[in-house]
Amino acid sequence: MFNWASVAVAVILSGIWCVRTYLAMSTTVDAPWWPIISILGALLIFPLVLTLAAAIRNLVLFPRP
Repeated sequence: MFNWASVAVAVILSGIWCVRTYLAMSTTVDAPWWPIISILGALLIFPLVLTLAAAIRNLVLFPRP
């Protein structure tokens, strides 16, 4: 359950980043670049969230004796 929730949080945060980037850049001169910046941000956010979730899972929820 924790793993699925972690993936869901990563997907949601990546989606929020994409929407935020679109809203911030769609009306500017740099509008053609928003998809690239969104993808790069999502490629950074997704593994960072999963790494943090793995650390929480291994160190807090299921620590080794």
